[in-house]
Amino acid sequence: MILYLLQVTCCSILFLLIYQYLLRKDTFFLRNRIYLLLAPVLSFVLPLFQWDLSFFTKDSIAGIASTILLEQVQVYGFDANENTIQFETWLAGIAIIGSVLYLAYTGLGLLKISNLLEKSPKKYLPEYTLVELDSNQEPFSFMSYLFWGKTSQLSETEKQIIIRHELAHIKGNHSYDVLYMELLCGLCWFIPLFFIYKNLLKELHEFIADADASQSSGTKNYTNLMVRNTLNSLNLNLSHNFYQSPIIKRLEMMNKKRTPIVKHVKLLMVAPVIALLSFMFSCEGNQDEAGFPTEEITEKKSLEFDTSDDIFEIAETSAEPIGGYAAFYTYVKETLVYPEQAKRIGVEGKVYVQFVVNTDGSLTDITVIRGIGAGCDAAAKKILENAPNFTPAEQAGKYVKQRIVLPINFKLG
Repeated sequence: MILYLLQVTCCSILFLLIYQYLLRKDTFFLRNRIYLLLAPVLSFVLPLFQWDLSFFTKDSIAGIASTILLEQVQVYGFDANENTIQFETWLAGIAIIGSVLYLAYTGLGLLKISNLLEKSPKKYLPEYTLVELDSNQEPFSFMSYLFWGKTSQLSETEKQIIIRHELAHIKGNHSYDVLYMELLCGLCWFIPLFFIYKNLLKELHEFIADADASQSSGTKNYTNLMVRNTLNSLNLNLSHNFYQSPIIKRLEMMNKKRTPIVKHVKLLMVAPVIALLSFMFSCEGNQDEAGFPTEEITEKKSLEFDTSDDIFEIAETSAEPIGGYAAFYTYVKETLVYPEQAKRIGVEGKVYVQFVVNTDGSLTDITVIRGIGAGCDAAAKKILENAPNFTPAEQAGKYVKQRIVLPINFKLG
């Protein structure tokens, strides 16, 4: 799980960098909105996406495909010591408590808005519902409601400008975006990047509303109204307010020339990033399947003799552990310990260990030919270095050396 969350964070960082340096300054607001909403979803999905990479590894193992491949040994990592279990339990508990507190805070914001709706008179208009507040609260919107306080200092023209601004939020269903981001931040508060996504999305909402409102009132009048007034709003993170900060960025975006449509091509940069990420995660995930097709090995009937070191790949009578393979597999399962480092960072997969059974039955030339790191390779190699002797292979009535591969599958429970 920890490894998966690290992968999610990695994806989020890359998507955020693409937005920050390629898309943020463009005036394609709808495109940017869709991007910010989908980027977190893709960050969660891509680490789960697996490509079949067997065609990449087939050629790389052709030279050892004829080697005897033993039955896979499964080693589970759920038998963690008490301290590890306690640590992971504490982490899970902290994550849950943090989520409950954050979502409770969000719920309080919704409750405040609900109380305002219940206590305040309402006017049902065709495009929105006007909620008349008793306080001097500056106007803000949530869902289809426009909350309006006693703003006597505003002229009628200024009121219409603000209404147009808030109406853009209402028609654009921006409140659903905010609720979605609040839920995401609540459930994944331990990934701070999602809070950046939330702020960027709210900033984009203001760009959209500013563009819509300034079209009817004129950019100059709209800018003067923004600069002349200061923020005096109820602290409701779920709402949209006309005087939402940062005003400087909003002014810059309003006065910016429309981005040429040809610059939509920058979005194509996302495609290779998605492909690269999914390929990387597939390379990691396909370690369990890649490499040694058992069918190709078991179907090979002819003998192969390595003249360089007199080591057989297949002999008339294959080498086998003294006491049989059942006892050997039991030895591996009972002796091999899942490395704590691999448990801590969530590493799992297959380790292929190649070794040679000498004519005296001893095991030599022990090498990890495909590993997963995090201490698993060393643990698998060590288990064979300390393994009991084998009965050597026989060929033409003589003991001969034989090369064998043992796959050990490290699996977290």
